[in-house]
Amino acid sequence: MWWAILISSDAVKGVPLLSVELKKQSNKNATNLAISVLSELSNKRSYDELSGRKSHHTVTSTMELYKLMHLYIREEDDIDSKRIVNDTCL
Repeated sequence: MWWAILISSDAVKGVPLLSVELKKQSNKNATNLAISVLSELSNKRSYDELSGRKSHHTVTSTMELYKLMHLYIREEDDIDSKRIVNDTCL
């Protein structure tokens, strides 16, 4: 997922660009995209562990991502009935 690569490489540029893209999408598509990006960023076996791409691992970037995900992911959107966005996810 290239959004996750962009955000992990340069969160200062990537998070605002993702926000613009999410605003363009329908509610369902925006929710699915937000979940996909967050899943990729929080994947422990992800590419960022191998490549060192961790731009999103700062307090500011984490807070911006959290606020953005909160706008697009509702608890009822989680098919496993688990909280997708929580304090440990990012």
